[in-house]
Amino acid sequence: LNPHFGTPHNPFDPDTPRAPGGSSAGSAVAVASGLAPCAIGTDTGGSVRIPSAFNGLTGHKSSEGRIPKGGVFPLSETLDTVGPLARSVEDCILLDMVMRGAATTTVRRLPLSGLSLFVPETVVLTDLDSAVAANFEATLSRLEQAGVKIARGPLDIFAEIVRITAEHGSLGAAEAYHVHRSLVEGPDVGRIDRRVVARIMGGKPMSALDLVIIEHARREFAARLAEKIGDALIAMPTVPMTAPKIAPLEADDAVFGMNNLKALRNTMLGNFLNLPGLALPNGTDEHGLPTSFLLCALGGDDDRLLSYGLSVEKVVRG
Repeated sequence: LNPHFGTPHNPFDPDTPRAPGGSSAGSAVAVASGLAPCAIGTDTGGSVRIPSAFNGLTGHKSSEGRIPKGGVFPLSETLDTVGPLARSVEDCILLDMVMRGAATTTVRRLPLSGLSLFVPETVVLTDLDSAVAANFEATLSRLEQAGVKIARGPLDIFAEIVRITAEHGSLGAAEAYHVHRSLVEGPDVGRIDRRVVARIMGGKPMSALDLVIIEHARREFAARLAEKIGDALIAMPTVPMTAPKIAPLEADDAVFGMNNLKALRNTMLGNFLNLPGLALPNGTDEHGLPTSFLLCALGGDDDRLLSYGLSVEKVVRG
Protein backbone atom coordinates (compact mmCIF):
# COMPACT_ATOMS: atom_id res chain seq x y z
CA LEU A 1 0.00 0.00 0.00
CA ASN A 2 1.20 3.51 -0.81
CA PRO A 3 -0.45 6.20 1.35
CA HIS A 4 1.64 8.96 -0.25
CA PHE A 5 0.84 8.65 -3.95
CA GLY A 6 -1.89 6.03 -3.99
CA THR A 7 -1.64 2.29 -4.52
CA PRO A 8 -1.60 1.21 -8.19
CA HIS A 9 -4.48 -1.16 -8.87
CA ASN A 10 -3.98 -4.71 -10.04
CA PRO A 11 -5.07 -4.66 -13.72
CA PHE A 12 -6.66 -8.12 -13.55
CA ASP A 13 -9.78 -6.81 -11.77
CA PRO A 14 -11.06 -3.60 -13.39
CA ASP A 15 -14.14 -3.50 -11.14
CA THR A 16 -12.63 -3.97 -7.66
CA PRO A 17 -9.33 -2.37 -6.62
CA ARG A 18 -6.95 -5.19 -5.67
CA ALA A 19 -3.43 -5.18 -4.32
CA PRO A 20 -0.61 -5.27 -6.87
CA GLY A 21 1.83 -6.82 -4.40
CA GLY A 22 4.94 -5.04 -3.30
CA SER A 23 7.10 -3.42 -2.88
CA SER A 24 7.81 -3.27 -6.61
CA ALA A 25 4.12 -2.53 -7.20
CA GLY A 26 4.41 0.16 -9.84
CA SER A 27 6.96 -1.89 -11.77
CA ALA A 28 4.61 -4.87 -11.97
CA VAL A 29 1.48 -2.90 -12.84
CA ALA A 30 3.32 -0.97 -15.56
CA VAL A 31 4.38 -4.21 -17.27
CA ALA A 32 1.07 -6.01 -16.72
CA SER A 33 -0.84 -3.01 -18.12
CA GLY A 34 1.32 -2.83 -21.23
CA LEU A 35 2.93 0.49 -20.29
CA ALA A 36 6.43 -1.05 -20.33
CA PRO A 37 7.88 -4.27 -21.75
CA CYS A 38 9.83 -4.97 -18.56
CA ALA A 39 10.78 -3.34 -15.28
CA ILE A 40 13.30 -3.51 -12.45
CA GLY A 41 12.45 -4.38 -8.86
CA THR A 42 14.24 -5.09 -5.62
CA ASP A 43 13.61 -8.20 -3.56
CA THR A 44 14.44 -8.32 0.15
CA GLY A 45 11.63 -10.64 1.24
CA GLY A 46 9.68 -11.18 -1.96
CA SER A 47 9.28 -7.81 -3.65
CA VAL A 48 10.05 -9.03 -7.17
CA ARG A 49 8.32 -12.40 -6.93
CA ILE A 50 5.13 -11.32 -5.11
CA PRO A 51 4.10 -8.50 -7.50
CA SER A 52 5.04 -10.77 -10.41
CA ALA A 53 2.71 -13.42 -8.98
CA PHE A 54 -0.21 -11.07 -8.36
CA ASN A 55 0.08 -9.51 -11.83
CA GLY A 56 0.65 -12.58 -14.00
CA LEU A 57 4.30 -11.80 -14.75
CA THR A 58 7.61 -13.61 -14.74
CA GLY A 59 9.96 -12.36 -12.03
CA HIS A 60 13.56 -13.32 -11.24
CA LYS A 61 14.87 -12.88 -7.71
CA SER A 62 18.64 -13.00 -8.19
CA SER A 63 21.26 -14.45 -5.86
CA GLU A 64 22.97 -12.04 -3.49
CA GLY A 65 25.72 -10.17 -5.33
CA ARG A 66 24.73 -11.22 -8.85
CA ILE A 67 23.50 -7.78 -9.90
CA PRO A 68 25.33 -4.67 -8.60
CA LYS A 69 23.34 -2.59 -6.12
CA GLY A 70 24.98 0.75 -6.82
CA GLY A 71 22.30 3.44 -6.80
CA VAL A 72 19.73 1.18 -5.14
CA PHE A 73 18.03 2.75 -2.11
CA PRO A 74 18.99 0.34 0.69
CA LEU A 75 16.77 -1.56 3.09
CA SER A 76 18.89 -4.56 4.06
CA GLU A 77 22.52 -4.64 2.95
CA THR A 78 22.60 -8.44 3.09
CA LEU A 79 19.19 -9.41 1.76
CA ASP A 80 18.54 -6.71 -0.88
CA THR A 81 18.70 -8.13 -4.40
CA VAL A 82 17.84 -6.61 -7.77
CA GLY A 83 15.82 -8.45 -10.38
CA PRO A 84 13.66 -8.10 -13.50
CA LEU A 85 9.88 -8.30 -13.89
CA ALA A 86 8.81 -9.17 -17.42
CA ARG A 87 6.43 -11.17 -19.59
CA SER A 88 8.78 -14.08 -20.25
CA VAL A 89 11.87 -15.83 -18.98
CA GLU A 90 13.74 -14.70 -22.09
CA ASP A 91 13.00 -11.05 -21.30
CA CYS A 92 14.21 -11.60 -17.72
CA ILE A 93 17.45 -13.06 -19.06
CA LEU A 94 18.01 -10.08 -21.36
CA LEU A 95 17.39 -7.54 -18.59
CA ASP A 96 19.59 -9.54 -16.21
CA MET A 97 22.41 -9.29 -18.78
CA VAL A 98 21.96 -5.54 -19.10
CA MET A 99 21.97 -4.96 -15.34
CA ARG A 100 25.12 -7.08 -14.92
CA GLY A 101 26.86 -5.36 -17.83
CA ALA A 102 27.31 -8.74 -19.52
CA ALA A 103 27.80 -8.96 -23.28
CA THR A 104 26.92 -12.67 -23.40
CA THR A 105 25.20 -15.25 -21.22
CA THR A 106 25.75 -18.92 -20.46
CA VAL A 107 21.99 -19.44 -20.15
CA ARG A 108 20.79 -22.03 -22.66
CA ARG A 109 17.51 -23.90 -22.77
CA LEU A 110 17.98 -27.24 -20.99
CA PRO A 111 15.86 -30.34 -21.67
CA LEU A 112 13.23 -31.20 -19.07
CA SER A 113 14.42 -34.80 -19.07
CA GLY A 114 17.42 -33.63 -17.04
CA LEU A 115 15.39 -31.70 -14.46
CA SER A 116 14.59 -32.93 -10.96
CA LEU A 117 12.21 -30.99 -8.71
CA PHE A 118 11.84 -31.24 -4.96
CA VAL A 119 8.47 -30.17 -3.54
CA PRO A 120 8.72 -29.32 0.18
CA GLU A 121 5.74 -30.40 2.24
CA THR A 122 6.71 -28.15 5.16
CA VAL A 123 5.27 -24.62 5.57
CA VAL A 124 4.84 -23.69 1.89
CA LEU A 125 1.79 -25.83 1.05
CA THR A 126 -0.36 -24.94 4.07
CA ASP A 127 -3.34 -22.58 3.93
CA LEU A 128 -3.38 -22.22 0.15
CA ASP A 129 -6.28 -20.71 -1.78
CA SER A 130 -8.06 -23.54 -3.58
CA ALA A 131 -7.09 -22.23 -7.03
CA VAL A 132 -3.45 -21.81 -5.99
CA ALA A 133 -3.34 -25.42 -4.79
CA ALA A 134 -5.16 -26.78 -7.84
CA ASN A 135 -3.00 -24.88 -10.34
CA PHE A 136 0.18 -25.89 -8.52
CA GLU A 137 -0.72 -29.58 -8.68
CA ALA A 138 -1.79 -29.25 -12.32
CA THR A 139 1.56 -27.65 -13.16
CA LEU A 140 3.47 -30.45 -11.44
CA SER A 141 1.41 -33.02 -13.33
CA ARG A 142 2.17 -31.39 -16.70
CA LEU A 143 5.87 -31.19 -15.88
CA GLU A 144 5.96 -34.82 -14.83
CA GLN A 145 4.29 -35.81 -18.09
CA ALA A 146 6.97 -33.79 -19.90
CA GLY A 147 9.73 -35.87 -18.31
CA VAL A 148 10.56 -33.94 -15.12
CA LYS A 149 11.41 -36.10 -12.10
CA ILE A 150 9.47 -34.93 -9.03
CA ALA A 151 10.07 -35.86 -5.40
CA ARG A 152 8.09 -34.67 -2.38
CA GLY A 153 8.94 -34.68 1.28
CA PRO A 154 9.34 -32.69 4.49
CA LEU A 155 11.92 -29.93 4.72
CA ASP A 156 12.47 -29.17 8.39
CA ILE A 157 14.75 -26.26 7.53
CA PHE A 158 11.71 -24.21 6.51
CA ALA A 159 10.01 -24.73 9.87
CA GLU A 160 13.26 -23.85 11.64
CA ILE A 161 13.50 -20.57 9.72
CA VAL A 162 9.99 -19.66 10.82
CA ARG A 163 10.87 -20.50 14.43
CA ILE A 164 14.15 -18.56 14.43
CA THR A 165 12.47 -15.51 12.91
CA ALA A 166 9.73 -15.61 15.56
CA GLU A 167 12.22 -16.01 18.41
CA HIS A 168 15.10 -13.81 17.28
CA GLY A 169 13.68 -11.38 14.73
CA SER A 170 14.47 -10.59 11.12
CA LEU A 171 17.89 -9.79 9.70
CA GLY A 172 16.15 -7.46 7.25
CA ALA A 173 14.52 -5.49 10.07
CA ALA A 174 17.80 -5.23 11.99
CA GLU A 175 19.71 -3.94 8.98
CA ALA A 176 16.87 -1.60 7.99
CA TYR A 177 16.88 -0.08 11.48
CA HIS A 178 20.65 0.35 11.28
CA VAL A 179 20.36 2.24 7.98
CA HIS A 180 17.23 4.26 8.68
CA ARG A 181 17.19 4.75 12.46
CA SER A 182 17.70 8.51 12.17
CA LEU A 183 14.54 8.72 10.06
CA VAL A 184 12.24 6.42 12.05
CA GLU A 185 13.30 8.05 15.33
CA GLY A 186 13.55 11.57 13.95
CA PRO A 187 11.15 14.53 13.81
CA ASP A 188 9.92 13.68 10.30
CA VAL A 189 8.84 10.12 11.10
CA GLY A 190 5.20 11.15 10.59
CA ARG A 191 5.92 11.53 6.87
CA ILE A 192 6.71 7.81 6.60
CA ASP A 193 4.02 5.13 6.26
CA ARG A 194 3.30 3.90 9.80
CA ARG A 195 3.33 0.29 8.60
CA VAL A 196 6.84 0.72 7.22
CA VAL A 197 7.99 2.38 10.44
CA ALA A 198 6.60 -0.50 12.50
CA ARG A 199 8.48 -3.08 10.44
CA ILE A 200 11.76 -1.16 10.66
CA MET A 201 11.37 -0.61 14.40
CA GLY A 202 11.13 -4.38 14.77
CA GLY A 203 14.90 -4.41 14.38
CA LYS A 204 15.60 -2.04 17.29
CA PRO A 205 15.30 -4.52 20.20
CA MET A 206 17.35 -7.23 18.48
CA SER A 207 20.58 -8.14 20.25
CA ALA A 208 24.02 -9.09 18.97
CA LEU A 209 23.21 -12.67 20.01
CA ASP A 210 20.07 -12.61 17.86
CA LEU A 211 22.10 -11.57 14.82
CA VAL A 212 24.78 -14.20 15.44
CA ILE A 213 22.12 -16.91 15.73
CA ILE A 214 20.49 -15.77 12.48
CA GLU A 215 23.76 -15.56 10.55
CA HIS A 216 24.89 -18.96 11.82
CA ALA A 217 21.53 -20.46 10.84
CA ARG A 218 21.76 -19.00 7.33
CA ARG A 219 25.09 -20.71 6.73
CA GLU A 220 24.12 -23.99 8.38
CA PHE A 221 20.72 -24.25 6.69
CA ALA A 222 22.14 -23.43 3.25
CA ALA A 223 24.65 -26.27 3.62
CA ARG A 224 21.98 -28.68 4.86
CA LEU A 225 19.69 -27.75 1.98
CA ALA A 226 22.42 -28.38 -0.59
CA GLU A 227 23.02 -31.82 0.91
CA LYS A 228 19.28 -32.54 0.94
CA ILE A 229 18.33 -31.63 -2.63
CA GLY A 230 21.57 -32.11 -4.57
CA ASP A 231 21.11 -30.76 -8.10
CA ALA A 232 17.30 -30.57 -7.89
CA LEU A 233 15.37 -27.32 -8.06
CA ILE A 234 12.73 -26.52 -5.45
CA ALA A 235 9.12 -25.97 -6.53
CA MET A 236 6.37 -24.27 -4.53
CA PRO A 237 3.53 -21.78 -5.00
CA THR A 238 5.00 -18.28 -5.16
CA VAL A 239 2.28 -16.93 -2.86
CA PRO A 240 -0.48 -18.81 -1.03
CA MET A 241 -3.26 -16.60 -2.39
CA THR A 242 -4.34 -14.39 -5.26
CA ALA A 243 -4.41 -10.59 -5.04
CA PRO A 244 -6.56 -9.39 -2.10
CA LYS A 245 -8.92 -6.41 -2.21
CA ILE A 246 -7.29 -3.11 -1.26
CA ALA A 247 -10.12 -1.61 0.83
CA PRO A 248 -9.92 -4.06 3.78
CA LEU A 249 -6.13 -3.69 3.86
CA GLU A 250 -6.36 0.10 4.09
CA ALA A 251 -9.13 -0.01 6.69
CA ASP A 252 -7.46 -2.31 9.23
CA ASP A 253 -3.74 -2.57 10.00
CA ALA A 254 -4.28 -6.02 11.52
CA VAL A 255 -5.84 -7.29 8.29
CA PHE A 256 -2.99 -5.72 6.33
CA GLY A 257 -0.42 -7.33 8.61
CA MET A 258 -2.01 -10.76 8.31
CA ASN A 259 -2.15 -10.59 4.51
CA ASN A 260 1.36 -9.16 4.28
CA LEU A 261 2.83 -11.98 6.35
CA LYS A 262 0.90 -14.56 4.35
CA ALA A 263 2.12 -13.15 1.04
CA LEU A 264 5.73 -13.15 2.28
CA ARG A 265 5.61 -16.60 3.86
CA ASN A 266 7.03 -18.63 0.97
CA THR A 267 9.24 -16.03 -0.68
CA MET A 268 11.08 -14.92 2.46
CA LEU A 269 12.44 -18.43 2.88
CA GLY A 270 14.38 -17.89 -0.34
CA ASN A 271 15.88 -14.65 0.95
CA PHE A 272 16.93 -16.29 4.23
CA LEU A 273 18.68 -19.08 2.30
CA ASN A 274 19.93 -16.90 -0.61
CA LEU A 275 17.99 -18.94 -3.16
CA PRO A 276 17.51 -17.38 -6.59
CA GLY A 277 13.87 -17.71 -7.58
CA LEU A 278 11.84 -17.60 -10.77
CA ALA A 279 8.13 -16.82 -10.47
CA LEU A 280 6.09 -18.10 -13.42
CA PRO A 281 2.37 -17.45 -14.04
CA ASN A 282 0.53 -20.79 -14.05
CA GLY A 283 -3.17 -20.02 -14.35
CA THR A 284 -5.96 -18.01 -12.76
CA ASP A 285 -8.63 -18.43 -10.11
CA GLU A 286 -12.40 -18.23 -10.59
CA HIS A 287 -12.18 -14.42 -10.70
CA GLY A 288 -9.50 -14.38 -13.38
CA LEU A 289 -6.74 -13.46 -10.90
CA PRO A 290 -3.30 -14.94 -11.60
CA THR A 291 -1.62 -17.71 -9.63
CA SER A 292 2.11 -18.36 -9.76
CA PHE A 293 4.63 -21.23 -9.69
CA LEU A 294 8.01 -20.63 -8.03
CA LEU A 295 11.23 -22.40 -8.98
CA CYS A 296 14.26 -21.96 -6.71
CA ALA A 297 17.90 -23.00 -7.04
CA LEU A 298 20.79 -22.98 -4.60
CA GLY A 299 22.59 -19.68 -4.12
CA GLY A 300 24.63 -18.59 -7.14
CA ASP A 301 22.98 -21.06 -9.52
CA ASP A 302 20.92 -18.45 -11.38
CA ASP A 303 22.07 -19.45 -14.86
CA ARG A 304 20.92 -23.06 -14.43
CA LEU A 305 17.64 -21.85 -12.92
CA LEU A 306 17.01 -19.59 -15.91
CA SER A 307 18.10 -22.30 -18.35
CA TYR A 308 15.53 -24.73 -17.00
CA GLY A 309 13.07 -21.86 -16.64
CA LEU A 310 13.03 -21.44 -20.42
CA SER A 311 11.81 -25.03 -20.78
CA VAL A 312 9.50 -25.07 -17.76
CA GLU A 313 7.79 -21.90 -18.95
CA LYS A 314 6.62 -23.57 -22.16
CA VAL A 315 4.91 -26.34 -20.17
CA VAL A 316 3.52 -24.09 -17.44
CA ARG A 317 1.94 -21.73 -19.94
CA GLY A 318 0.69 -24.55 -22.14
